[in-house]
Amino acid sequence: MAMKPYSFLARSLAAVCAICPLCIARRRFPNSGYARVMRRVERCCPFCRAYDAADGETSRTEPAPPANR
Repeated sequence: MAMKPYSFLARSLAAVCAICPLCIARRRFPNSGYARVMRRVERCCPFCRAYDAADGETSRTEPAPPANR
């Protein structure tokens, strides 16, 4: 798949999301209550939307299925 050329502004917004401590915590602990709240907040966040567009995948992680023990 060919990469799309994104504007400097879009790449800058995505870079903010990549280093944002709130977004890092959400991506690191996708099954937490905090991540559930952030999934709703990130719909309005321009940084998260730019990160999603530049990454090609969604930064919104769905909860992992429970482990079979």
